[in-house]
Amino acid sequence: MAVNQRIPLFITLTILLAAVTGCGGGSSLSFPPPQGGFTNASLNGPYAFSYIGSDASGFITVAGSFQADGNGHITSGMQDLRNAASVATNVATTGTYAVRADGRGTATLNSSAGNSTIDFVLVASGHGLVTRFDSSATGSGTLDQQSPSAFSNTALAGPFAFSLSGIDAVGNPLSVAGIFTSDTAGNITGIDDSNDAGGVLTNDPLTGAIPVASNGRGSATINTARGASTFAFYVVDATHFKLVEVDSGLGLGGDAFRQTGPFSNASVSGPFAFTLAGVDNLSLSPFATGGILTSDGAGTITSGTQDFNDGGSVTTNVGLTGSYSIASNGRGTLNIVTGAGTFTFTIYPSSGGVLIL
Repeated sequence: MAVNQRIPLFITLTILLAAVTGCGGGSSLSFPPPQGGFTNASLNGPYAFSYIGSDASGFITVAGSFQADGNGHITSGMQDLRNAASVATNVATTGTYAVRADGRGTATLNSSAGNSTIDFVLVASGHGLVTRFDSSATGSGTLDQQSPSAFSNTALAGPFAFSLSGIDAVGNPLSVAGIFTSDTAGNITGIDDSNDAGGVLTNDPLTGAIPVASNGRGSATINTARGASTFAFYVVDATHFKLVEVDSGLGLGGDAFRQTGPFSNASVSGPFAFTLAGVDNLSLSPFATGGILTSDGAGTITSGTQDFNDGGSVTTNVGLTGSYSIASNGRGTLNIVTGAGTFTFTIYPSSGGVLIL
């Protein structure tokens, strides 16, 4: 099975940098007119969105959907929000938006859970990148046009890989990834792997259900050794949905992507780019890394290079090699070897790339 040649790693941050240029006396700014063919009509129809970030209480994760009318109005929608202090579920949402010619836009979302502003960039085929852009919270995520034909459990039946990130019940960083198969009634079985502030649990059996309503929102229950968790989820299409936890236990958010077998080492073959952001469990410092690697389709990482930022300590252009193995159930393991040590991952080929924990 060929997969997209990109690796969205477990806690991925998209950072948008805006540059301004001063001119004339140092007191005024001049911006070139935006170029392109985007208008408000470029955002038209049902969309699902999600982002992960932080607010005054700490961690926050949000997922939702809205109906854009193509004329700058969000006529209806709903959101589910989870931060370190509270949960708000199925909150009715309206608002406004504006799309610039170059595809950049801003949307104001109004709800009883509080008003928020997001900036977005439309890139292709109904997909966009999102950043929370107000004084109440930060966050980054995605925006995707929805396919209402996928708003049923029959459409969602089959295998998926998923990745979630957030906090545990006491606020420690938690990352989870895994695979499950759903039947036409929405019942799921599978396995997951987790890293809870350095406490690693692998091949943990899971059961549960993902019943979806006709509006594209569903309520998922996932049972593992960590306990029972409840999520709201929003369907993008038959290959993708977004999740946010809505109980008082863990705080997690992420995505699930369709898997298509059969699986073998050949499922991960060729050049990949990757990024990863999270926390160094030894120093509790923010950690980020990115790089490129080439796999041979037979279990070997033949070459690559990586850059690190570990709490402000930067190392660049570090050579890497490694090995990997993909099982027939769509779960694999990856070892990346660099001068800084050996890094171990679980990996899951999917329609959204190769998910990594």
